[in-house]
Amino acid sequence: MAMFLVFRVDAARLRPTLTWRPRLGAVWRQVKLGVPMAATGSADLLAAALFQIMQVRIGAVDGAATQIVMVATSIAYMPGIGLALAAPPWSGSPSAPATRTGPRASATG
Repeated sequence: MAMFLVFRVDAARLRPTLTWRPRLGAVWRQVKLGVPMAATGSADLLAAALFQIMQVRIGAVDGAATQIVMVATSIAYMPGIGLALAAPPWSGSPSAPATRTGPRASATG
């Protein structure tokens, strides 16, 4: 889309549908899955924003303190989220440390 707007590229000349045609059934399945996922994140963000607005209406110092606490809380969760995102790719890879459990544990060492 940006390419068409910024560079004024003619879509008829590029003919993008020669290589890819959207399958409406697949697109609709993705929309049905994606909209509820986006709605939960949006509701969480909206609730945090409304809470922040309520705190600022009480006072500027209260709003600033709430913002500091929210930032500190998000920083506290970052290492755990980083490990949770980094661990699954390593869990089944050959470079992951092998654990010897089960019936073959005694036979192999």
